[in-house]
Amino acid sequence: MLKKQNYEFVLHTLAPVHIGSGVKATSKEFIQENGEYYFPEMDKLYLFLEKNYPESLPAFEQYLLDSGSKTNKRKSRLIDFLNDQRIKKRDFGGFKIKQNNLVKNLGEVSLFIRDGLGNRYIPGSSLKGAIRTILESEYFRGKQIPWGGG
Repeated sequence: MLKKQNYEFVLHTLAPVHIGSGVKATSKEFIQENGEYYFPEMDKLYLFLEKNYPESLPAFEQYLLDSGSKTNKRKSRLIDFLNDQRIKKRDFGGFKIKQNNLVKNLGEVSLFIRDGLGNRYIPGSSLKGAIRTILESEYFRGKQIPWGGG
């Protein structure tokens, strides 16, 4: 039987890399303020409310269930919920993206793939595909490729 072995290395990219998990975050799940987009861990936010603002839990649960009123063009945003409940805290784990010329107005964000512990990673199959594409286009131009293909 083969023994599983983990490797850790630094990958320097020449362009942005995004390996999506298929999960998308909407304005219901992030906060835009102070030139940043903050994506809190919603379970930590819930536990914070449960401990410190138990009277807000029914409103929070309803907020999560509502998909936005058809008469209200602007869908519910997490920042609006927190402001309505007078909650100033913004430290619920998660991550932040700085607002800049490339990231101006987010509506829906594709999240990066994560392992069971919440760590971001690039699957080996994605690396294999990238390496294969580079080899096919740069090294084997017009030559017979040993592993088949084109």
